[in-house]
Amino acid sequence: MNINKNTQYLIGGIVIILIAGFFLFSSSSVNDSGQQNKETSNQTQNEGESTSEEETKLGMLEGILQISDDLKQGNLMLETADKKIYIFTSRDYSELFGQEVKVEIEGSMDSFTLINIAKK
Repeated sequence: MNINKNTQYLIGGIVIILIAGFFLFSSSSVNDSGQQNKETSNQTQNEGESTSEEETKLGMLEGILQISDDLKQGNLMLETADKKIYIFTSRDYSELFGQEVKVEIEGSMDSFTLINIAKK
């Protein structure tokens, strides 16, 4: 019976370690996905002066839609008169490349959600 009790304690200890490891791993996965969402948020690169508060409240942007020159910042790029705006999207806007477009967004210029891109 001594071997049986020792085996039970060993199995119980292994089960506790596995459960604790599962909870630790699942909580770190949630943190990683939160960081990943921050990394994939839309970004703006200013070529002129810094943006004013009025610019950050815009819901509509106008410029020329291009393929991004920096895929780490976005797969599309909107070139306006004074800045480049990088956009991540899975939607296909290839028919609008090189054309003047209106981009509807929700949020600030530093982090926004793309609503739609339409020909101007």
